[in-house]
Amino acid sequence: MAAANGHLHPSMNWDADDLVEEYKKFKQKTELAFKSFLKDTEPEQQVSYILLWVGSQGLDLFNSWEFTGEDAGDAKKPDKILEKFETHLEPKTNHRIYRYEFQGIQQKPDEPIDDYIARLKNVAKKCKFKDDAEIKDRLVDQLIWGCIHKKVQKTLVGKPDLTLKDAMDTARAFEATQKQMSSLSMQTGTSSSNRVDVVSKKTYQAGSKQKQPHMYKTYKQSTKSCRYCGNTHEFGDRAKCPAYGSNCNACGKPNHWGKMCRAKNRPQPTQNKPQQPRRYGKHKQRHVHLQREDQLSSESEGESLTIGTSSERS
Repeated sequence: MAAANGHLHPSMNWDADDLVEEYKKFKQKTELAFKSFLKDTEPEQQVSYILLWVGSQGLDLFNSWEFTGEDAGDAKKPDKILEKFETHLEPKTNHRIYRYEFQGIQQKPDEPIDDYIARLKNVAKKCKFKDDAEIKDRLVDQLIWGCIHKKVQKTLVGKPDLTLKDAMDTARAFEATQKQMSSLSMQTGTSSSNRVDVVSKKTYQAGSKQKQPHMYKTYKQSTKSCRYCGNTHEFGDRAKCPAYGSNCNACGKPNHWGKMCRAKNRPQPTQNKPQQPRRYGKHKQRHVHLQREDQLSSESEGESLTIGTSSERS
């Protein structure tokens, strides 16, 4: 809507995706203008306003119409002009097609129940239902089958004498409860996090030189890379290691995996290279020399005892 004489007047958008709906809004705004700040204008002047607001494409369409005979006076009647535009734009479709569309309307994930009912009502107007009572009854049925909340469906199905107002109130109450529970869950989660932070901190004593441990130190110590499986998991219970109870593919020993096997990573002696004799230092050689002397002396004593014994028997 553009400004004119301090007021906002409607304008028709001929590039809209749904021209029928766009024109309905234009017509409604035009009628409101004639009831408010243009209520004192003559019908012929109101027709002029309509042709100004409807744009160049609407003016071309108006010029293509012929007002002759009994319809000659309609060119100066604003209600007839608006009706003629509506008749031109309204598609010639069967009301059963709109009923088929009505039955397929589902509530969107984040759509409030009031917006969902509003969409249903806009389509219901084109379905040519018998009266207002039938429209409300059809709206209740579609609210039940098209609602995305299973609990609301279950509640509404269990009520035999259900009105549109009662059904909408039930759905609104459920939506309000869902929002409150979501908000409460967020607040509870924040409060729990704060309590954990407080409990994790140690209280300093007066004159104490002990440093305060990091609040996540315990967590970091309990979760680190495992030397048996190589994964990161909680420690303290050996059975929580996925390698516990399995055999290594490298060495065949239990309770660890091949990628963490220590025997696999040990350097193997080269077969072609002859082994060199071990060399000892000065203190090692001296110790070995003393051991050999002790052995020789003990052997000599043993021999002398044996000889002495033999001579005595003989």
